[in-house]
Amino acid sequence: MDRYLAGDVLWPEGWTKLRVYFVPREAEIGALADAYRPVLGACDFVAPIGTGQLHETVAALQDRPASAVPEAEFARFEALLRHWLGALPAFAVTAGGAMASRHGVLLDLTPDAAFVRLQQTARSVVEEVFGADSAQYAGGRPHVALAYGRGPGDSGLLQGRLRNATDLRARLTVDAVQIVECVQDVARNEIRWTERAFVRLGASGPHPERDGAVGTGNGVGAQPRSVAHA
Repeated sequence: MDRYLAGDVLWPEGWTKLRVYFVPREAEIGALADAYRPVLGACDFVAPIGTGQLHETVAALQDRPASAVPEAEFARFEALLRHWLGALPAFAVTAGGAMASRHGVLLDLTPDAAFVRLQQTARSVVEEVFGADSAQYAGGRPHVALAYGRGPGDSGLLQGRLRNATDLRARLTVDAVQIVECVQDVARNEIRWTERAFVRLGASGPHPERDGAVGTGNGVGAQPRSVAHA
């Protein structure tokens, strides 16, 4: 395993970036994440991510910092995202088991057809608003990261321990995404984000962790988040 927050992954100094995140409900993913924590905590070459900060990147604005996006352009992006994601039905995926990869530990999300459609739709909105160069994010198959590599280590050995840790799986409800503004903190080996908007998929019911609040792009329900990356 290699360090995640290094090389081409790093952004220019001072940049923050706009991304669209799926953030699982803690009540749905918490037990599964906790089942792997003893293994992750005993491994010095990975940095576990807290349950409340687990996420999957749905889309990302790649070629410019958030500061280069005028408010009117952001408002158009949010409105189009609400329009097109509102046409997609809410769905569920199964998370797990955990897999050690080159740069961290991941939970696969399956079946992934509906999630891939969600990603493609959101990335099409990025391209429509900001151009094709902005929409070149590629994160591989849908997954939720449990930990990120902090340095060289034996992924094969870790994989064996993860496989023996639990047979639990988690059913995750995918009924909303968040537009977030992210910053990389290399000194603290983490990524932090602030929510800018909460966007629901179509035909989704009340969200138990949002008290029924629907984001409007004006900071309603916005909360800063912090994610340890390495």
